[in-house]
Amino acid sequence: MSLLQEIEQHGLADCEFNRNLSANNSLIIAYHAKHEHKGWYEVCRYPVDSDQWSKQDRVFIDELLEIGDMVLTCGWNMWQVVKPV
Repeated sequence: MSLLQEIEQHGLADCEFNRNLSANNSLIIAYHAKHEHKGWYEVCRYPVDSDQWSKQDRVFIDELLEIGDMVLTCGWNMWQVVKPV
């Protein structure tokens, strides 16, 4: 599919965002956990391709990047794409 077809089908912002996600290895992923009394809090953040991520984290991060969303939540766990500064 050409870029013009993608823009017509999904809108310019979606196409640019997804293209940047797949092409930019400098993205940062933040992992959050939910605490019963404190609510959501950030546990850590690493580059998307860091060896610090476990195999299970990689499954969720890969899914997050594939669907093109900014956040993926599973139970009391959340992975978030953080735009690099």
